[in-house]
Amino acid sequence: VNMIEQDIAGLIQKALEAGLIEPADVNYARNQVMNLLGLESFPEEATAASGDSIPDLLEKLAAYAVEHGVITDDLDAKDMLAAN
Repeated sequence: VNMIEQDIAGLIQKALEAGLIEPADVNYARNQVMNLLGLESFPEEATAASGDSIPDLLEKLAAYAVEHGVITDDLDAKDMLAAN
């Protein structure tokens, strides 16, 4: 399990805790994030990273997307990723 997978798991967990998604939406939400980041698979054993906040986790996911050429390093692209 690598760090990006832990960050995704953390984001999903925080979204559940905040009532932003329902338990039935977990797989859909995770698959949407994976698709946006160009990830093909997600290990079942992935556990949430530290107690980062949703904005911190979104920033980490945006940094990963820039680093891997998924989005450009500009504010509009990062805002669009965070909005999804």
